[in-house]
Amino acid sequence: MFELHSTVQILNNLQIAIEKKQPFSLIRFGDGGLKFMKAVQINNIDYLKNAELKESIPVVESKKVVSLWSKYANQANYIDTPAVYFSSNFWPRVKNKKMVPATTRVLEVCMQWESIYQKTKISTARPFCNPDVNFLALVHSSSKKTLLSVLRERKICVISIYPKIDCLEEITSASSFLKINDIYQNQFAKDFVRIIKLIENPDFVSQFDLFLVAAGELGRLYSGIIAQNSGRAFDIGSAVSFFQERKIPSRLEPFLKPHASNPMLLEFTKQSYKYKDFI
Repeated sequence: MFELHSTVQILNNLQIAIEKKQPFSLIRFGDGGLKFMKAVQINNIDYLKNAELKESIPVVESKKVVSLWSKYANQANYIDTPAVYFSSNFWPRVKNKKMVPATTRVLEVCMQWESIYQKTKISTARPFCNPDVNFLALVHSSSKKTLLSVLRERKICVISIYPKIDCLEEITSASSFLKINDIYQNQFAKDFVRIIKLIENPDFVSQFDLFLVAAGELGRLYSGIIAQNSGRAFDIGSAVSFFQERKIPSRLEPFLKPHASNPMLLEFTKQSYKYKDFI
């Protein structure tokens, strides 16, 4: 068995950390992180070469990156478990809005999550979050807080491909944006050292109540370093594109949709409403 915290529990703990100025990090691996860790474990060079093209992590640095993932995951308040996809209390892992099941490769690696974590020396005796918590934190509810309510009137810094996100500027007291290159644009060579120099500086980190991190595989390192320097980091991932472009990943479209009256929030579909009390 594993300990899964609800979205509200996580947001409550994040808010407490902000108010008390305590370190906090939520790091999500998803199936992409699991596939990368397994490739390192079995020395799958072809996979790592393809990952280098997409995520720009040099093959020669892959073991070091996974070692640092392990370090920061063990220090994090939350990491994710894909075990929820095989539970009756959450929707299944699908490929697209037509509800086509995820590929066999994705499902297999998700089922192996505990073994992969343990072989990477990531502790599984800890609280977990849902892999889709970045989107679940934006689901509107009259009785529950959302990530937006936590962000309101806070000072935030966003690490993402966007130079600016207007809607976040509107609700926060101050917003700063660290733009990075997108996938296939060599973030590692072009941005990594610059971002690390900033977030390794406690004086820089202390300027912000919260960092929202959307930086692919390297983002897990950024989140860990921010927390290590007494900051707070929430792995917002692709949900940052919902803020900027109102994009929802195709695999989530059967379950989530833009809220009818608040364009910055989401709501459950008829397909997913039955899960609302479990997430």
